[in-house]
Order: sequence, then C-alpha cells, then structure tokens
Amino acid sequence: MTTSNPPTKDRSGAPILVTMTLTYVAVEDRMRLVGTGKSGDAVLLWLTQRLCNQMVRILTGFLDKLAEDRGALAKDAVLSFQQSTARQNLPSLPPVTAGPDATPVLVRGIEVRQNGKRFVVAFKIGKATCAEIAFGVPDLHRWLLALHGRYVKAEWAMQCWPEWFEGMDSKSAARITVLH
Repeated sequence: MTTSNPPTKDRSGAPILVTMTLTYVAVEDRMRLVGTGKSGDAVLLWLTQRLCNQMVRILTGFLDKLAEDRGALAKDAVLSFQQSTARQNLPSLPPVTAGPDATPVLVRGIEVRQNGKRFVVAFKIGKATCAEIAFGVPDLHRWLLALHGRYVKAEWAMQCWPEWFEGMDSKSAARITVLH
C-alpha cells in the first residue's frame, strides 16, 4: 500500500512506513510486518494476536464513527461498500523484504491518532515509537483487508471484526499480504 504523501519520519524520529508486507508466521503464531519508509530502510515488526485484536477494534471503531452521520442502517452499507472498493483496488506488487540488517521488534502497544479522515497508527515498544503508518480512509480499509486476510490464514478468532466486515471472501482474503 502506498499512503498519500506521508512524511518520512514522525516527530519521535520513527519511520513512517509507506510500503508493507504483512504475513502470518505459524511457528511464532504472530503477524510479521515488514515495511519501508521513503528512505528505503526496512523495519521488521512482530504483532501478537492480542495487539492485532486491539488494533482492529480501534480502527474499525474510528470508521464506524466516521460513517455514523449516515444513520444506523446506512452506516453498515457504506462501510461494506468502502471495504468492497478497497478489495477491488488492491494492486499486485512484490513483497517487501527485510535484509539481514533489519532488527526484529516485538511491538508492545499501539497508539492511534485521528485528524479528520486521516489516521496514524504508532507501533510502540514501551513509551518509544518504533514505526508509524499514516492512512486515509481508503488506505485504512486496505490495511484492514490485509489484516483480515491474515486472520483467516492464521485461523484466529474473528470476534473483534464488525458485522460489516463479514461479507469478505475468506479464500481471496487469505492471499492479500502486500500493501503499497
């Protein structure tokens, strides 16, 4: 996934990722996120199921709030349509790889900031931010689509996913890994 003109570093000096590959690693029972910023340096992050569940709830909650002005019934239809559009607009690109110099980091927490229809997910190790991803609404839908696909592949419990996400085709979701 490519995010729209993101800065290369956040105010803490952590890279803002613009290309990412998300994979499920069964031996670790974790998600591995390999991403690069504009500088091209790779970041390798490990995400636990608990952390991913938290991220899904927070991010889908933000999308729910953005769509609330359409009314309860229309909200789910709008969100389902946006998710479907994101699924159709996924490019087929090569995976992002981490070289031998990339240090793996176990992410301990996340912080999500919202400014209108822009979102930033900060991946934390303690109080320090090790990487960030900046999203507009379409990019956020693509991120959630890739994350959902990894849940399917991992056979993780799906309780954290909202009803408007349930129409996802499990087989095609499991193949989505690369975001630019």
